[in-house]
Amino acid sequence: QLSPDWRVEEQPEPVLFLKPTTAYAFPGQPLVLRDPARRPRRRCGTDFGVHHELELAVVIGRRCRHLPTDAAAAAAVAGYALALDITDRDEQTEAKRAGMPWSVAKGHDSYCPLSTPFLLPEGGSWRELRMWLDVNGTRRQECSCAEMIHGVEELVRFCSSVMTLEPGDVLLTGTPAGVGRLRPGDVVTAGVEGHVQMVVAVVAEE
Repeated sequence: QLSPDWRVEEQPEPVLFLKPTTAYAFPGQPLVLRDPARRPRRRCGTDFGVHHELELAVVIGRRCRHLPTDAAAAAAVAGYALALDITDRDEQTEAKRAGMPWSVAKGHDSYCPLSTPFLLPEGGSWRELRMWLDVNGTRRQECSCAEMIHGVEELVRFCSSVMTLEPGDVLLTGTPAGVGRLRPGDVVTAGVEGHVQMVVAVVAEE
């Protein structure tokens, strides 16, 4: 996690949740906000809406399980991408209050826009990456990946201790401060400085 609201002593291990591959929105595809009329009945009484969460995505390159060292974890990484972890905050709030998983809030179609993947230069480190996100030209999120509480190698090792990782699996790493609401008609522009940039149109479900 990148947010300063998360403390190491309160989160000794990464918090895991799963998104289906149908949540991917590849470059050029829009983020489609689900029609509120088609949502399940809510009981939480909130109106936070759908939020963007800027995250570094780690692409796994080989099948691995129980990785023993950071070096082994680094060797399992094929590359990186930029991801938007789109979250229906009202559905997440209801799920958290009920002690239920977050998939209903994060798993809708197109709720994980991805950039084109990129490689680090020889000798380069993910810690040197800097990410940013604008909505309609206004900067909302920006951070250095060196600020991550749980680093890439730690995350890969931890996930491999829970489940077998397969080539093409994508791990999202946490979001910095500045998450905010998205509405139909918004245009999200985000990037990793010196590596990749993505533009995502936000549209309403038809």
